[in-house]
Formats: sequence, C-alpha cells, structure tokens
Amino acid sequence: MFGAKKISAAVFAGAVMLRSGFVTPEDIAI
Repeated sequence: MFGAKKISAAVFAGAVMLRSGFVTPEDIAI
C-alpha cells in the first residue's frame, strides 16, 4: 500500500510542477 501511495504522491508532485511551469513537456520527453 505504501508503495502505491508513494507513486501517487510522485505523480501528483509531477503534475503540480508541470502545471506551475517548473517542468516542460520537453524535459519529460528526454
């Protein structure tokens, strides 16, 4: 359960960074 929760948190953090413009789609593509 903890592993899945950790992954969800990472995905959420990534979405927040993407939305705030901290990470660009180009960075993810690399």
